[in-house]
Amino acid sequence: KDGKDVGVLMGCPGTTRRLTLATIPVRGLIATPTIMYAVAGNKFYSVTTGWVATERGTLNGATGRVSMAYNGTQIMIVDGADGYTYTVSTTTFAEITDVDFPAAGGDTVVFLDTYFIINVVGTGRFMISAANDGTAWDALDFKTAEGAPDNLVAVATNHRQLYTFGANSTEVWINTGDSDFPFERVGNTFIEQGCVAKFSIAKMDNSVYWVGQNEQGQGVVWKLTGYTPTRVSTHSIENRISTATDMTDIVGFAYQQEGHTFYMITSTSGDWTLCYDVASGLWHERAFLNTSSGVFERHRADNYCFFNNKHVIGDYVTGEIYTFELDVYADDGDPLRWLRTWRALPPGQNSLVGVTFDRLQI
Repeated sequence: KDGKDVGVLMGCPGTTRRLTLATIPVRGLIATPTIMYAVAGNKFYSVTTGWVATERGTLNGATGRVSMAYNGTQIMIVDGADGYTYTVSTTTFAEITDVDFPAAGGDTVVFLDTYFIINVVGTGRFMISAANDGTAWDALDFKTAEGAPDNLVAVATNHRQLYTFGANSTEVWINTGDSDFPFERVGNTFIEQGCVAKFSIAKMDNSVYWVGQNEQGQGVVWKLTGYTPTRVSTHSIENRISTATDMTDIVGFAYQQEGHTFYMITSTSGDWTLCYDVASGLWHERAFLNTSSGVFERHRADNYCFFNNKHVIGDYVTGEIYTFELDVYADDGDPLRWLRTWRALPPGQNSLVGVTFDRLQI
């Protein structure tokens, strides 16, 4: 603190393996008060607080991320093609066979005011289920986000409002209680920032964060301040995001630990994981050390939930389930390594002949 420049090297949590579901990626996690549910490969599992997993059902597909929501009695799962429900009381897993469920399926699902809500793939529509029943759908229970002609890529909720994210724009809807269709757009609310990566959307710090896109470009991280998007990424972070050859593969989640709330985004095509700390307003990078090559790779966490008083993550390569632990200094038994870089030195009169440091204090 007494130096000309102040720097600090802060560690990140280690990981402890809790169980192995399969030898293929974990595609999604969701927690209820007493049971966690997970999808790995084409299998749906329940997991107890003792970290015991039980297979509960089989999906048609085995790849790609899934989205899940809970209404108190049912879990609903969508994978971009099909929809499924799991009834907790009867442990019944079933594909949604209602003829009015959209043939295109949904990419994302949320629960709000007794309704499951999905975006209909390849359209500007979102659709709602029957009240408190994810198995029942009506072909007329839909609305179209019409502020712009782009398709919806995701739905999200925050403070009992529904956010419909298009490719280049976003709209906010609220439940008005109308008997014909309960959701209406909030006034003339129209946000001219869409979403490039449907699974980058996360609720955090009483707001919504996501990796954006509009008609001018993509790759900026935004948060909503009221209904106004506020940029939280820096130019260097945006430069790093731009190295993803496919920004649609960016996934994100938020978690809170020791008073710090973090927004963590990862790209497989870019091979990076970036993390924003709301308390400090600073970004840092997280990584997994490949012990075979000695090279840093993207972090293994691909999805997240808070369960059993633990921050639980699913591995994007294997079927392992880990927890973040601040007092564990290893990744599943492998050593952690920290790398600290510092800002560029300002140019000076002697910059062409080098800069000499007479002391380094650590």
